[in-house]
Amino acid sequence: MNEIFIAAGGTGGHIFPALSIAQHLSRDFPVRFIGTKRGMEKIFVPQAGFSLSFIRARGWNRTSALDFLRAFGDDIVGLIQSGYLFIKFRPRAVLVFGSYVSLLIAFWAKLFRVPIFVQEQNIRPGFANRIISRWSKKTFVPVDEAVKGFRDSNQIIVAGNPLRDEVLDWQGKDKEAKEKLGLDPQKKTLLIIGGSRGSHLINQAFWQILPSIEEWNFQVIHITGDESFQEAKRTAALYPFPYLVYEFYPNPGIFYAAADLVISRSGANVTYELFCFGLPAVLIPF
Repeated sequence: MNEIFIAAGGTGGHIFPALSIAQHLSRDFPVRFIGTKRGMEKIFVPQAGFSLSFIRARGWNRTSALDFLRAFGDDIVGLIQSGYLFIKFRPRAVLVFGSYVSLLIAFWAKLFRVPIFVQEQNIRPGFANRIISRWSKKTFVPVDEAVKGFRDSNQIIVAGNPLRDEVLDWQGKDKEAKEKLGLDPQKKTLLIIGGSRGSHLINQAFWQILPSIEEWNFQVIHITGDESFQEAKRTAALYPFPYLVYEFYPNPGIFYAAADLVISRSGANVTYELFCFGLPAVLIPF
């Protein structure tokens, strides 16, 4: 049916770069995402208007026999489901972003001789992408240093990290962003990000320095994740300065535009986005 399969899911680190590429691919080809019902793709892929098929897939936890057996069972089922999708839709190409979903899809792509392309966002590739890259037609990496992680791969292309147009559209719109968010244009804005699922550890550390934030005349935008969201709302109500709390926000461009300083997890997406907005940041590795 001439579709392109995109295997990406779990966290925003895979989903949002995949959506960025899908927006461009869909101008010429129909695109179908393959993911699981546990990941964030179940929300954001349909919202973006793309087809989404679910399979069962799970990473193997070798420290627990029960988890290992559960993952093995899920992956066997997922392998059968993946094969059915190939027979039903007969894709013309497959683009993978890592994870066990990608590994199951790539297995059938190799078997049916469907061209495979690998997109890696990180300096050090994960297990799945290292395996799949040996079968791929091309492997795309963000920077030169990442090439070393794919010694046995076919053609490797240093292509940067794909970013979404709707995020980059906010570049240079700091006044508009603060106005739309209801922030004080005279105050500096501190943006706190814990990754697509949030970071309870970063949130707790930040709350310890909130009295100093007030003294320094900052206002705050805080993306908390679901675990800390309610606690963050209660904490924000205790302070007189503007303190905006969000569980998650799929388009952080408006926050980057409003920010003057960022404290964040050092995921690939956010790091590249901060470069594009020229923002000073404190980046915290996972």
